[in-house]
Amino acid sequence: MQAEGFAAFYQAVHGYPPFPWQQRLLTHLLANPWPHSLALPTASGKTSVLDVWAFALATQAGQSAAQRTIPLRLCFVMDRRLVVDEVTQHALTLAHALASQTPATAAVAHQLRRFGGQMPLAVVTLRGGMYRDATWRTWPNQPAIVVSTVDQVGSRLLFRGYGLSPYQWPVHAGILGHDVCYVIDEAHLSQPFIETLGRVADYQQRWAERPIAAPFHVLVMSATLRSQERAFQLHHEDHHHPVLRQRLEATKRTRLLSVVEDTFEDTLMGEAQKLAALDGVD
Repeated sequence: MQAEGFAAFYQAVHGYPPFPWQQRLLTHLLANPWPHSLALPTASGKTSVLDVWAFALATQAGQSAAQRTIPLRLCFVMDRRLVVDEVTQHALTLAHALASQTPATAAVAHQLRRFGGQMPLAVVTLRGGMYRDATWRTWPNQPAIVVSTVDQVGSRLLFRGYGLSPYQWPVHAGILGHDVCYVIDEAHLSQPFIETLGRVADYQQRWAERPIAAPFHVLVMSATLRSQERAFQLHHEDHHHPVLRQRLEATKRTRLLSVVEDTFEDTLMGEAQKLAALDGVD
């Protein structure tokens, strides 16, 4: 499998081609270490890091954990439940396309199956207020996307998983503590968790008596990073892409209203109803 096949794969999964930065990120991962961060603006398609990871992992099927630079699991973490559900839908679209094995996805699905899991790609959602399927933890060789809030995945990583039996704490910590890439969306909201992941990585690679060979990466994403040094960013071709350019240059209209405290909720509701009544608003 070659990087040039990613565009056809992405088109088959989503029905439209990838943005230039998505193809460029894949090419980067196949030849270089993971970037420190993704400094990408809102609406630039950041969630497609899932597709990039899956394709890159497929190219390294057959290699040992010590040889691979692409982890077996990707854990997409954010602090908002609504975004968890949106990312889960993206991940399920990818998983279903791989399971259906169309001509454009069959090669990637075949490579991912070589890891020995039950399916090409499993999708796990961890957030409060929902049923959690525990079968994924019984297949440590299963390529998987884990979409989670900070509290759910963080508690498992630190041997205190919410709602778990103490007997299951080390199982979840083991699965989420090695051979995994943590992608932290809206990283400015999760700085303490990012620092915790850094300590885990230090322990595995520098402090442990026997360092863990499997890859462990932390990739932060935000449109407002504190520092863009060593960050993966948009290039000239991205800013001139017809679809992405339209998104980046879209105007965002705002209006300042002065209201008293007692009428705040009624005013907010009234403005929402006015917007909902506009043509073209779903």
